[in-house]
Amino acid sequence: MTRLFLAVSLSVVTAATAARATTFDFGPYAPTNGTVPLVITNDGLTATFSSPSGPQSFIAEDGSAFSTLGSSVLADDNFVPEELDVSFGAPVRSVWLAFATNDFGSPSTMTLTVLDGATVAGTVSAIGAIANSGLPEGVLGFSGGPFTSIALTDPESAGFAIGQFSASVPEPASLAILAAGLIGIAALRRRAA
Repeated sequence: MTRLFLAVSLSVVTAATAARATTFDFGPYAPTNGTVPLVITNDGLTATFSSPSGPQSFIAEDGSAFSTLGSSVLADDNFVPEELDVSFGAPVRSVWLAFATNDFGSPSTMTLTVLDGATVAGTVSAIGAIANSGLPEGVLGFSGGPFTSIALTDPESAGFAIGQFSASVPEPASLAILAAGLIGIAALRRRAA
């Protein structure tokens, strides 16, 4: 009976931690130079990309000039330090992105601030390494949600670009499995008593 209880508990914990990654592609917006605010929905998750600097401060464009950002990027089109905010239509558990800064030939630090409502849930920074493009490029991520929005900044550079942007959300089926597992555990305990 104890082994069964442990097996069920392990499967419940495993199911409860499952998540689905959603990638947001800027490619469909690049030919028309889509600007922020830009709303993209994929796999049922909506991400709104905006900037306190106002509309057209970031623009979707071809990413072929960058080594690691993918085929399309969302780039600062004004070449001044600006903030890019991303809010999600549902709480997410983690976010990952590739970035490049406009500091040609010099490493630069990109900062990701994670927010749950108005509360700062965490901050992480990464220094971009000089890539084949001559620009500092890197990967930045945060895991440990749930959270509802992020802010991206690089106050040292004359702007930045992001690509390969993805976020993970808990699987809805995981919650159902968790509930079924808890009901099963309760039934086993009751039966054993």
